[in-house]
Amino acid sequence: NEQAKKHNSIPIFLFLPAGKEMIDTTSEFTGGEKIMFDFCQNTTAVCLSARPYLIDAHTRGVQFDTTRHYTKATNQIIANGLFKDLIKHQVLTNAD
Repeated sequence: NEQAKKHNSIPIFLFLPAGKEMIDTTSEFTGGEKIMFDFCQNTTAVCLSARPYLIDAHTRGVQFDTTRHYTKATNQIIANGLFKDLIKHQVLTNAD
């Protein structure tokens, strides 16, 4: 927090789910998400998760191979969701 303030910056943490976590709708947070969001409660960081972006795409019919690393299409889904969230959290503007 001190370094971020010193440099007038905003730390951003993004949880990237792996494997079946990518499309897990059984709980509000996965174990890893919970750890990150618990940590973030005591910081000024913007903390986000890519899991909602992937779950949304999956419910619209996008299929993911949860046994391999992200594909180009998966990375694009995450980038689009992240961009929208950064605007929503006023880290970016549409003009950026």
